[in-house]
Amino acid sequence: MMSTHAEGLGAGVARLDIMTEMGMMAGGMKHPLLSVSGEQRGHAAHLHVSGEIDLATAPVLEGWLDTAERNGNRAIVVDLEHVTFIDASGLRAFLHAAQRASLAGRTLELTNAPAVVRRVLQLTGCTHLLAADPLAQSPYERKPAPLAAQTIVARPSIQ
Repeated sequence: MMSTHAEGLGAGVARLDIMTEMGMMAGGMKHPLLSVSGEQRGHAAHLHVSGEIDLATAPVLEGWLDTAERNGNRAIVVDLEHVTFIDASGLRAFLHAAQRASLAGRTLELTNAPAVVRRVLQLTGCTHLLAADPLAQSPYERKPAPLAAQTIVARPSIQ
């Protein structure tokens, strides 16, 4: 069973935790699956994400990204330092937000990505989403995979 808890953290800052009734820790404490907080810095929204980004929690992240976009921010910076898991749903949320940002002349930057997030971005060719990452390349700078890594299918012609 999922429940949500929202609270204000001061001017321009809000927090939303998704809690699960099944995730009880010692002492009866609930374990949050995802926590997102945000703050406004000039024309940039800074989101701080911790926990798991998956099918159940991605809609919450998408809501935060959407709100940051609708508020007219020129940049959205997402701090992923405390993310412990990300699946295709989380990746989709970031890719859609990056596409919308590009079309609107905004930037979306993912920062402080832990190894688990970096690995998913590397395997999917999406490291260009990472901000100030020496390993990240824009899609325009990517080189094609070596021939040995490509699959070539030869079909006989029918005459």
